[in-house]
Amino acid sequence: MLRASTLRGFVIPGMGEKLVTNLFADDTTAYLSEGDDFDTLLTVLQRWCLASRARFNIPKTFVLPIGTARYRQNVISSRRVGPSPAMIPANVAIVPDGTAIRLLGAWLGNKTDQDAIWSPTIEKVSRALNIWLSHGPSLKGKSLVSKFILGGMTQYLTKVQGMPLTAEKRLEAALKRFVWGATCKTPPIGKDWLFCPWREGGISLLNLKARNRAIEVTWLRTYLSPPEARPPWTLVANAMIARDLPQPWSRVPADARINTFLQSWKPRKNRPHTIPACLIRMLRVAESLHIAILANNISPHVKRQLPAWYHL
Repeated sequence: MLRASTLRGFVIPGMGEKLVTNLFADDTTAYLSEGDDFDTLLTVLQRWCLASRARFNIPKTFVLPIGTARYRQNVISSRRVGPSPAMIPANVAIVPDGTAIRLLGAWLGNKTDQDAIWSPTIEKVSRALNIWLSHGPSLKGKSLVSKFILGGMTQYLTKVQGMPLTAEKRLEAALKRFVWGATCKTPPIGKDWLFCPWREGGISLLNLKARNRAIEVTWLRTYLSPPEARPPWTLVANAMIARDLPQPWSRVPADARINTFLQSWKPRKNRPHTIPACLIRMLRVAESLHIAILANNISPHVKRQLPAWYHL
C-alpha cells in the first residue's frame, strides 16, 4: 500500500523504483521526500491496520531527518517534512542531531558519537571477560573465550555499524588484560604469535583487527556484486562516493561519475570529506588489497556494459 500511494519517497540513481518502505519482521521503515505529506503516510498506515487488524505503535515511532543541517533543524522546529501544512503529530519524536536511535540492532542518527554507541558493548565485554578470568581459565580456555565473548558480542554491531579505531583499541586492551593480567605492562610474548594456530606455536587468539578488516571486505564484496545482486545501499554508496571528489577529479561531470572501480577517477579518502566513515573504511580496504578489474580479453558484450567515459 505504501509503494502504491502518492508518496514519492527516495529516488536513488540506478534504482528502478522509488524507495518508500522497508519491512523486516515487525519493524517498518518509511522514507519520505521533502515534498511528501506526513498525513498521507498516517492515512495509509491506518488503512493497512484496519484491513490487517494489526496496529502501528505511533508513540514509538521516530522521525529521523535526512539532509542539510538547515533542513534538519527546520523539520525539528516546524514539525513538518516539507512545505506541506501537515504537521508531525506531537506524540511522534523527531530525532535531533547527536542522538542515535536503534533500528534492527544498528544505531542511526546525525552527528552521532560512535564511541558513545560502542561504550555499552565494550563495558559488557569487559565484565564478561572479568567473570571468566575469575575462574582461572587455561590458555586454551582464554583462546575460546576471546572468540565467543569478545568476538561474539561485537561481530554483529561491527557488521552493521563499523567499529571505530578507539573502540578497537579499548577492546584490544581488554583482551590483553584478560590474557596476561591487569598488572602486566609488557607481555612476554608478542600478540602476533598468540594469533597463530596451535601448530605454529600460538594459541589461536582472536585477532580483532583482522576480524574487523574481514567484515569490511564483506561490505566490499557486496558493493562489487553484479548489478542484479546489489542491494539498494550500494546505489546510495555510489552517489555519495561520486559526490565528493578531490582535485583534479572534481572536474569530472557529475553524470559521468558511475563507479570508481570501473573508471579512472578516484574518490576522496582523506579528510575533509562528506563520505560516511563506513564507506571510507571500505574504500581504504579496497586500496590496501589492490582491488582492480583485470581482464586480458574483454568481450564486446561486456565492453558495451562498461562506462563509456573515464573508463579504465
